Amino acid sequence: MQKLLVFDFDSTLIKDESLVSLLKFTLESKKLSEQQVKDALAEIEEITLQGIAGKISMVESYKKRLAIANPSKHSVEQYLQDIDHLPTQGMVDVIQKVRTEFPDVSIHVISQGPRIVVAPICEKVFSISPKNVHAVDLYIGNENEAFEYIAEDEPMLKRGKSNTLAQIADQEGITSPKRQIVVVGDGVSDMKMKINGIATAAIGFGLHLQFPETKKLADYYVTKIEQLYPILEGIFDKEKIKLDKHIRDHQVYNFFAGPATMPTSVLQHVNEELLNYEHRLGYSVLEMSHRSKDFDDIIGSTVSNLRHILNIPQDYEILFMQGGSTLQFSAVPLNLCRPDLKQSCDYLSTGIWSKKSAEEATKCFGYSENASTAVKVHSLNAEQIVQVINGEKPLLRLSENSQFVYYCDNETVNGIEFQTVPPEELFHPDDRQRVRWVCDMSSNFLTRSFDISKFDLVYSCAQKNFGVAGLTVVILKKSLLGKAPSWIPSLLDYKVLADGSSLQNTPTTFSIYVADLVFEWMKQEGGVEEMSKRSEQKSNAIYDYVDGEGSDFYVNSVPKQVRSRINIVYQIIARKDKKENLDLEKQFVKEATEQGLIGLEGHRAVGGVRASCYSMFFYSTNTIRCLTVKSSGRVTCVHERIQK
Repeated sequence: MQKLLVFDFDSTLIKDESLVSLLKFTLESKKLSEQQVKDALAEIEEITLQGIAGKISMVESYKKRLAIANPSKHSVEQYLQDIDHLPTQGMVDVIQKVRTEFPDVSIHVISQGPRIVVAPICEKVFSISPKNVHAVDLYIGNENEAFEYIAEDEPMLKRGKSNTLAQIADQEGITSPKRQIVVVGDGVSDMKMKINGIATAAIGFGLHLQFPETKKLADYYVTKIEQLYPILEGIFDKEKIKLDKHIRDHQVYNFFAGPATMPTSVLQHVNEELLNYEHRLGYSVLEMSHRSKDFDDIIGSTVSNLRHILNIPQDYEILFMQGGSTLQFSAVPLNLCRPDLKQSCDYLSTGIWSKKSAEEATKCFGYSENASTAVKVHSLNAEQIVQVINGEKPLLRLSENSQFVYYCDNETVNGIEFQTVPPEELFHPDDRQRVRWVCDMSSNFLTRSFDISKFDLVYSCAQKNFGVAGLTVVILKKSLLGKAPSWIPSLLDYKVLADGSSLQNTPTTFSIYVADLVFEWMKQEGGVEEMSKRSEQKSNAIYDYVDGEGSDFYVNSVPKQVRSRINIVYQIIARKDKKENLDLEKQFVKEATEQGLIGLEGHRAVGGVRASCYSMFFYSTNTIRCLTVKSSGRVTCVHERIQK
């Protein structure tokens, strides 16, 4: 395999642009006032930007900038005496690792910086031979000497980077179709060495990486030096899995409300044995019969692991159902309440999902003449919940002959979560002893410990906190089985499902298999206690910023007593009138996506911004506090490191 690694120089091997750095040094060496130096540098920066934008030729850009500072041979020599501060921190180690691990990789530099500066720095700092440095030829003479800095047909600028790369490949004899030519740089011209040239991979890299087009054209882009070598290693080693893992864990952060992030190690496990389950059966888990002993082992392990994680006693049944949590809006009332026997139930309507469930329950009871009084709905918004807890509003009273109180523990759309599980303090003391709790924990299941014995039934879909879409877990007291009317559909009857060990029909075999892997992962990570700790860290990092440093631009209107740890909702406000700024929110989401922070758009029903941080959300080595709005009104992404 023929391998070639090509680096850009400016903003890649070194932190700044080499010519500008030289000119700045020259100006500061002259007897000029501070203001004169400042004005000259501003003019140089403007000309630099004109060249980058293609408004003037690169030769003209060179001439104009050199004419402002007039560097001499002496000033160049002086400049090169102190270059230790110029290299990008950590880049020497990256290049040395490549040399050590991949000695067959030839390293070159292609730069539109001045060779008189680029070549000495490459040789002294990075041990790259001058013959492997391809840069712009300048003539710099002595002070007061009349000379032309750059030729009109300067070879490097005339042929461009892509053609230069082709020449290098010819010289190196790299002609095989299986060649590997990797380009690393921060500019569009670097990326085009693959788009328009012979490079096989383009890595957008720069500490600032301020060219949006670079990100679009790059195969991979990174802004931190520690992210660069793993990508190079993955490319040269041809280890796609290793490369994908690095990109996944360090460059893309999934804030979608669901399906949500999965642990990378779980996905790797699935990938490794997808063709041959446990590397022994010769067929995939996707092809496995739900009546086979192997699947019986899988479903048994899944039940056992979940019992262990939540300390679920044997008098509770664990069911694996389909239809998502939405199907439970019907299953719960049909199994647990008989309005034809003058039974009733209570619903806490605190957000979109609990409101929908109450409506569905009323619909399910349409068969009974008592349907209109069977469902008592207690509607409370976030502020009203706090008022009840604080004694500013009357405590709730149960309906007569109530069979259960249904509530949603965490409302994903509204960003509301109860702090006590269950929220017994909402009900009058005379009713608390007879409340039988049913809870939709779809969005915060396994993110904190709770006492299952306080509940008659708890359910959760898998795709947020413990697996992939298609599976819903229902945990209920066995004493509740068999109370449904005989006419309800079999697949909604909890007793039918329990009697058949969740195998009344073909279950979501793959989803159950993945859930078991996640439960194993969770146990290894420290269980629900560790998930709870991480949830607090993740949500506090965002709330602290929204309420503190970012309060001029962000607002979260949910009272702190009921703020969700899982779905953090907030709005971006205009500085002048403190009103929500929809245009900035759209720009926020757009630029966040460009930075690899995906899924931050709020729910279509309420708008705003929403960061969903479920239990499997990877956060320990990078961003949680995502973005800040600068005073100019421009939205800029901020990656802030958070340690475990």
